[in-house]
Amino acid sequence: MSSKDKNTQNSDETQSNNNMETYINDIQDLDILTIQSNAQLILVLAYYFEYIATQQAIGLIYKNINSLQESNNNSEENQNMMNEAINADKIAFLAAKLEIYAQTILTRLDYIKLQRFPGNISNISSSRFALTRTANKEIFIGAMFAQIVYIFNFEGVKILYSISNTNPLFDE
Repeated sequence: MSSKDKNTQNSDETQSNNNMETYINDIQDLDILTIQSNAQLILVLAYYFEYIATQQAIGLIYKNINSLQESNNNSEENQNMMNEAINADKIAFLAAKLEIYAQTILTRLDYIKLQRFPGNISNISSSRFALTRTANKEIFIGAMFAQIVYIFNFEGVKILYSISNTNPLFDE
């Protein structure tokens, strides 16, 4: 085998290895993006639940105002309002849990993306590499802050939920 044939064979093997590596990276990227889109759907669902809980709370406040204006102290109606308040808080509590679950997944994925980014890449410019690496780092830091925000939100909703179980009409 001539030197030229060996070089061609080595070049073909290198190209084949690069293609396989690209294929594997693409499959991993698809997996990450699929999980990311599912976590985003969980966040959408959580926000929808928050919206429902908010609408229920608004309705409850209107009922309470109407009841006070009519000087109606019907114990059955008061019990119904208490049950509605507890239900709204349960939905808000569920929403807060879902937000934590989804953000935990997203934060983990951002960490994986940051770790998958190699320390040096020869086929892209060093300035592009630095920008991409910095962007991934900033995204991960943002995800960490979002995680902290959702934890604080969860703790607050949990406190309101526990208060509403004792006195549902006064959990502002």
